[in-house]
Amino acid sequence: MANPKLTADRVVEDLAQPEQGRVNGLIYTDQSIFDEEMQRIFYSTWVFVAHESEVSEVGDYKTTYIGRVPVIVTRSEGGALNVVVNRCAHRGATVCQRELGNANYFKCEYHGWVYDNTGELKGVTLRSGFQPGEIPEGLRLDRAPRVEAYQGCIFASLGEEGPSLRENLGGVAEYLDEWAARSPSGKLKVAGVSRQRYDGNWKLQVEGSNERYHAEFLHRVDTQMSVRLATRQGATVGAKRTAVVGDERGIDFGNGHSLMEIPDGYGAVQLGKYARELVDEATAGLGTSDPTDILGPYWRMMVFPNVVFASTHFRVIRPISVDLTEVAQYYIEIPGWPESANHIRKREEESFYGAAGFGAPDDFEMFSRIQRGLAASDWPGANQWVLFKREVTTEQTEPSGYRYAHAASEIEQRAMYYAWRALMSAGEE
Repeated sequence: MANPKLTADRVVEDLAQPEQGRVNGLIYTDQSIFDEEMQRIFYSTWVFVAHESEVSEVGDYKTTYIGRVPVIVTRSEGGALNVVVNRCAHRGATVCQRELGNANYFKCEYHGWVYDNTGELKGVTLRSGFQPGEIPEGLRLDRAPRVEAYQGCIFASLGEEGPSLRENLGGVAEYLDEWAARSPSGKLKVAGVSRQRYDGNWKLQVEGSNERYHAEFLHRVDTQMSVRLATRQGATVGAKRTAVVGDERGIDFGNGHSLMEIPDGYGAVQLGKYARELVDEATAGLGTSDPTDILGPYWRMMVFPNVVFASTHFRVIRPISVDLTEVAQYYIEIPGWPESANHIRKREEESFYGAAGFGAPDDFEMFSRIQRGLAASDWPGANQWVLFKREVTTEQTEPSGYRYAHAASEIEQRAMYYAWRALMSAGEE
């Protein structure tokens, strides 16, 4: 089947129909659609690039990506944040190879051209060999025209115009406030990262990050193990975690952002796996009577298009190709908290999300299976639709414009496709 011509009509009417709870399978497999996503989504809207704790001092830098564009996040004199493209203006080689470090200058190793950490060209080797006008005036590293931070989270936009970061975040901002407020100093610290890749489209991880529906089934071994260990430790374990018990909500904030509340009792089950003495020590150290405070807040939030926030981490989704994605998960330590509390948080992060954990590897396997299954879309006679219909007819819309349904509905997935459709058809008539 030939690749479709990507037009506004096709995007709106054929590819994404969130009101009906469905999208066309081609959006995961078609190269021309992937290429258009880079231009219309990743290179136009706000994209997460770093946490301020990674570039806290003048001269600090972090290399990362906006879509497929390699960039360097830097902190220059006066504490200013910059995002410059990691591409020498001469012959195109990357000028910074390490992920993290501190440097006031970057040198291209090919011909020795030097740039400062704002991207300005500061040195050209054998300059006398260049005639007047042969080095274009103003030549420098390209830079993101807009860089803003909120609650320690740094975002950049390659688009010259558009809503401010705060306007884009909308209702998720108050949850980022809560996320940052866990620290007595109001600051959090990145204390480790794990990276994994899967053979599938980037949107599969966006969908799967806020998806309660699958937990009872795909992650049932983790659930059973947690309850069993908690019981052995003598913990009082309430109703087991399930996709259908409780009144936790899924929220669509608009702009593709969504939040999934986590069931009451989840923290008690997870904490029950640890020695009571350790939990008591951590609880006392926090000055609280409720040990479940150690693992709160109890929600997971997707900020479209590429970052997910949760109690112990944030997750960054990097599209590499139409069928290859890298996921970097950054463990968050809370400065000022007792060592015992941070120890429990780190062990929880490793046991579920690590490369040998009970959760994330299952998810990546499912994403790869979905990608293989969607190859069937190449046959015109095959089912062309991927469905997100759970509670599509009963979700509620409040005066704020936010949509609500049960956390185990598929409202979080529909949320991203309202934004996907709007961005992919922007400017078309």
